[in-house]
Amino acid sequence: MRGSENGGKAVTGRRTNYPLPVGSTFCGIWNYLAEDSSLRVADKVLADIESAILKLTKTPQLGHRRPDLTDRDLRSFECIPT
Repeated sequence: MRGSENGGKAVTGRRTNYPLPVGSTFCGIWNYLAEDSSLRVADKVLADIESAILKLTKTPQLGHRRPDLTDRDLRSFECIPT
């Protein structure tokens, strides 16, 4: 990801600008994986997260309802690494 803060408003990823603190969280994940594993693994994991986010933006009702966790319309779905 190799993101950077942009005027304190967003962190820039490969394809998407994320509002803080989401973007800085992604940078933290990327940095941890890059140090603990490799740049390739860090890039791959962030690409999988971005893919899941894009899928949710296209289909917001994706997933299974979770009334066992809350009364709100919370849903969950599995993110399978590619």
